[in-house]
Amino acid sequence: MILGGNEFVDFIVEVESPENAKAGEEYSLTVIAESPGGNVTDSLPLSVALTEAEEDIRISAKFPEVTVEAGKALKYPITISNLGEIDRLLLLSVQPPTDWKVVFKSGTMEISRLYLEAGKSESLILEATPPSTVKIGTYTIPVQIKSPEGSIYAEMNLRATIIGSYELTLEPSTLLTSVTAGGSTTFTVKATNTGYTSVTSVSLNIAIPEDWESSVTPVQVDSLKPRESFSFNVVIKVPEDTVAGDYLITLTGLSDQVESDEVQVRITVTAPTSWGLIGIGLAVVMVIALVLIFMKFKRR
Repeated sequence: MILGGNEFVDFIVEVESPENAKAGEEYSLTVIAESPGGNVTDSLPLSVALTEAEEDIRISAKFPEVTVEAGKALKYPITISNLGEIDRLLLLSVQPPTDWKVVFKSGTMEISRLYLEAGKSESLILEATPPSTVKIGTYTIPVQIKSPEGSIYAEMNLRATIIGSYELTLEPSTLLTSVTAGGSTTFTVKATNTGYTSVTSVSLNIAIPEDWESSVTPVQVDSLKPRESFSFNVVIKVPEDTVAGDYLITLTGLSDQVESDEVQVRITVTAPTSWGLIGIGLAVVMVIALVLIFMKFKRR
């Protein structure tokens, strides 16, 4: 730069602070002007005070902590705001727990980038789906808003608390069986953990008519994992004096955490074979008696 007599020029000094500079502290700078030969020199001391940077991009969540049953998706309404004076292209980043699926949604559309004009805000839904094997507990979901170059504009942590989801179902091997009075019938009942959390001390409760007997093998199963099944053997013994007909027994699955819906099995009780033979004999006797009477009156 060449300056003539009594000439001057205005200039701007730009200073970029290093990453290890601390906010709240003052730093001294010196601006030096000199001629090429160093014959004319002058200096100007400057003082720079660093303050906390005000982020142009901000992110907030209406519900940063959510509690749901295992197996259900979590939804976080979030708002991203551009408080600066220039439009920005933003990258949406999330680091979910292992095997979780987490996406940003605008309506039904999944997005990973957002072009946000200066002074504007955008409302999104962050949808997190834990795996079926998720354990009860609290999980952290870190969310970051970045520049295309990878600089972090804003970040926050969302929290998800997973509680137990319990469900037990029963499936008998048959819904209709038969037995002779005084005898017994056997069938199996499959208990399935259709929830997303293990259940413990699984057993069967059987409601039967008075004086009937029932037994279950084994009496109890220590635990069933999600989607795991186990089959119990059931034996129903009917008293000898049971009247022939249809009877209902009711089965219920029990555990420390939950009971299943009731399932009914119809049992048809038939008379013993000996009674059937006696009935046939009486019928034959009656037929013979009718034939003899008919022949006697015919001779007359």
